Amino acid sequence: MEALSMENLESIEHSISTLTEHFNTRMAEFLHVIQTSIPATSPTSNIAAQFGTFRVFVLSSLESLQLEVQVLSKQCDVMETRKMLLVHGVPEVQKENVSTTVVKVLSQQLGMPEFTETRLSYCRRLGRQKDGKAWAILVKFHDLSIRNQVFSFVFYNVSNYS
Repeated sequence: MEALSMENLESIEHSISTLTEHFNTRMAEFLHVIQTSIPATSPTSNIAAQFGTFRVFVLSSLESLQLEVQVLSKQCDVMETRKMLLVHGVPEVQKENVSTTVVKVLSQQLGMPEFTETRLSYCRRLGRQKDGKAWAILVKFHDLSIRNQVFSFVFYNVSNYS
């Protein structure tokens, strides 16, 4: 699931949309040809009804595919955000390197000396400093297990930092 990116999903959505437009155009043209070339009393007039049924089937299949892409898109969003944590209470300094700050906090204050910047996908402060209050840091880890390790350490050792 990780290999399925938002760009891929958008490309699939665009392809389905284009395919739907193409089917609608071609089917409308074909239906027009059928209606103008076959008399109503002809034994082959049943073709128009069969074509209508086929058209409904194709369009409902495309709609179903679009719904599946939307579900995959939501799942992809969830997969992306589960590697993230918000870190609160870290003092903010002018022109700081947020990644270095996060590594320092995790290695020194949380007792994780093996933690390095290579384990981070990205870090950034959410907002700007106001009234001397530091904004939270959004941290995305490369690996979910590292995120879980940090979360578990903080969650089970909260009493040590009160």
